Amino acid sequence: SISIIYILLVSKSKMPPPKNKGKGGKGGKGKQKGKGGGGAGGAKSNKPHKPKDAPKQQQTHAKQHQEMLHSKMLDSITDMYKAFTGTHEHMRTFFGIFTKHNQLQLRELMKAATPRINQQIDDKFLKHTQNDDNRDLNQFIFLGDIVIGAFVTELINNQKDINLTAFCILPYFRNFGFGSRLMVHLITNCVSRKKLNSILLRINEENKKGIAFFSRFGFKPLGKDENEALLKNGNTKLSSKEEKTKDAEAMNCVVMRLDLRLYRSSLLVLAKKQLKEESATVSTEHVNDVNT
Repeated sequence: SISIIYILLVSKSKMPPPKNKGKGGKGGKGKQKGKGGGGAGGAKSNKPHKPKDAPKQQQTHAKQHQEMLHSKMLDSITDMYKAFTGTHEHMRTFFGIFTKHNQLQLRELMKAATPRINQQIDDKFLKHTQNDDNRDLNQFIFLGDIVIGAFVTELINNQKDINLTAFCILPYFRNFGFGSRLMVHLITNCVSRKKLNSILLRINEENKKGIAFFSRFGFKPLGKDENEALLKNGNTKLSSKEEKTKDAEAMNCVVMRLDLRLYRSSLLVLAKKQLKEESATVSTEHVNDVNT
């Protein structure tokens, strides 16, 4: 029996030590599958755990915030001019793009509403307004299935500004707020194009009603030295006879501009204020719910 005990003790002393699969260990030797290095008990680190997709979540949150701001900015444009656009809310309108199929319709519209401008604009320029890149800046306004107005523009100055070549409402449909709806739609589309700096237009200085209309939306007259910026780098082609007529008329015209950069800055301030107020309202409601 003594020999048997001796053999067992010898065999046990020759057995390899067990692998440490627990957390930590002496000296940190061997492969450690648990958390923590060497040290008694492998104490857990106090550093906060950051998920691997945290940067992606932050980017998504920032993008959603920017989209909310942009949406609030566009809504602010509609709200600012509600007194002019909502006078006849029962008269529903919508907007449509220019195509080769309705070019004749545009001609007839301008012939009735702005005959002088209709004579100055050639068909080649109207085809240019039908391009996909320009369709948001050249559109009709419909009352039911009837075309009652339109705005025609062209990108100038390396596509940083637009020239409002034609802006018209049929005489029978004026003073119903349709012109204001059309202008709000144009400004909204221009604000969405972040690279655009301004909207420029030329109007006869004797057209006091027209000047007052554009002034209502933030357009301001430029000095005489800046007047040539209106058609700089433009694509409108006029005949020699029309050029002489245009030059004669330009002497009695005022160039007006809407600064889109300043306009966007004002809208951004309003949008941030609205989001802050909404956030405060939600927080107050949450506190009231908790207390109740």
